[in-house]
Amino acid sequence: TQLNTEIVRVEGNSVWLKNTPNMTRAGTVIRHRDEEPLQRAVEQAIAEKRHLYFPPGHYRLCKGLTVVNAASLRIEGIAAEQVLLDISQGTGAIFDLQGGIEVTVRSMRMLGHGSKDCPMRGLTKLPLGVTYRYWTSKSCRAMFIQRTERVIVENVHAERMANEAFYAQASCQPLSMYFKLTA
Repeated sequence: TQLNTEIVRVEGNSVWLKNTPNMTRAGTVIRHRDEEPLQRAVEQAIAEKRHLYFPPGHYRLCKGLTVVNAASLRIEGIAAEQVLLDISQGTGAIFDLQGGIEVTVRSMRMLGHGSKDCPMRGLTKLPLGVTYRYWTSKSCRAMFIQRTERVIVENVHAERMANEAFYAQASCQPLSMYFKLTA
């Protein structure tokens, strides 16, 4: 069970929350969420035609970041070992690219909530003989790319994604993607 709220005040060992919890539990953990300020930064970078740089840190996401109609956007971490985007407690794609001309993502790690021994992977038959590929009941992926003309992904490490880590789909126009694979 999760309570998504804001911390209003902290004094010593006491924390005041914007929303009141409806139960008490021993061992409660408070975690920060970063998707709202990061989403605002993405939107501002697109509007001002600037690039977005991530300083070292562990960024927790309950939902992914949406990049809409970026003309030329670079999203870059200081170094892959020092920047972690963590959607292990959330759902969706860490970066959801929707339309636009060119997006470059480089030098970061992305962490999901799946595992290699996830029991829910496989194929199932639906009515009328349609085969459906399923992964888990809680989706997460590194990137979901829709109708973005050029995408460059370099030095990005995706771990424990419940779905395909990098998923791209295009309309009738061609889609160009460049992945630099390193050993």
